[in-house]
Amino acid sequence: MSGLLKPSEVFQREVWPAYQDYAGNPLDERLAKNAARAVDHHLDWTFEYYSKVDSTRLLGANDLNGFREKVFAQCSELRMMNDLADAAHHRFLTRKPESRIITTSTDAFESREDTLWVLHFDRSFQPALQAAVDFWRRWPD
Repeated sequence: MSGLLKPSEVFQREVWPAYQDYAGNPLDERLAKNAARAVDHHLDWTFEYYSKVDSTRLLGANDLNGFREKVFAQCSELRMMNDLADAAHHRFLTRKPESRIITTSTDAFESREDTLWVLHFDRSFQPALQAAVDFWRRWPD
């Protein structure tokens, strides 16, 4: 299909630069949110590509939400990136185990020992981002 980029091409254009920007300044919340959005949007782009080119690559999902859940099962860090992307977009971080809560996105991060900590996931952002980026980097076209 003319004009339709492979997931690996989108990864190189969108995800990798956002990740590198964040890696250069790992305490910058704005760059962390940008990286989370790029990783999350990559899932959407991947779904759109395969829904048009090869629906057998959608892991048995019939829609974006189904594909999202299948991919989350393979890489749980992608759920964090999705929630942080939603928080940045809607200004709310809304995930807590088994329920949803409303918290302003400015409360999503806390600096702890020279790292950004994601409060509602109770874990460091950088290793989670690294795992999510590695997942998409290894995703075969």
